[in-house]
Amino acid sequence: MITLQSRPTLLLSLCLMSLAGCGGGGGGSDKPASSSSPNNTAQSSAQNSSQANNPDFDAITGLYDASITSNNIKDESYLYISGTGKVTAYNYLGDAKDAGNNCYRVAIEKDINAGINDKTLSYSKANAEYTTNVNGTSIAWKLDANNTITKIVYGGSISSSRISLTSGGVSLVIDSKKITSPSITDITSSLCK
Repeated sequence: MITLQSRPTLLLSLCLMSLAGCGGGGGGSDKPASSSSPNNTAQSSAQNSSQANNPDFDAITGLYDASITSNNIKDESYLYISGTGKVTAYNYLGDAKDAGNNCYRVAIEKDINAGINDKTLSYSKANAEYTTNVNGTSIAWKLDANNTITKIVYGGSISSSRISLTSGGVSLVIDSKKITSPSITDITSSLCK
């Protein structure tokens, strides 16, 4: 008669097979978090867009400050243009205007640049410009020979540095200068939950 006590190798094998059959524990899912929430979608869109960059968008790819101050109250906002030309607008909720959590969210209705959020720019090499439409009005970022943004044109407004206006209830703030702080990684890693 063979007993388990007389066969330690058999006992160990049976224990290991039992553990393997249970899946090894952990209890969690191997699936990534659902991307149905706006915050997860924004983060993945910013990250995914960097995977298929188009060299035509190198001159404009980056993060831009879209903050405004009114009555000494700052509304901190940012505009990110990916390497594929996709635009994502972010609102910082920990500023004086929102007085919320220390996190960012993708712009929603009434936030700065909500009207341009999720648009994709078109590039015209012949005109040296990037364009998109907001509420039926064209926005153009015009470049010089060094691929530096020299003009921003929205409807009849032309600026060499920044456009800040409200039209039809949509606040639009577009700057020509990229910023390095915060970075897009700082923002996407601090999205509101």
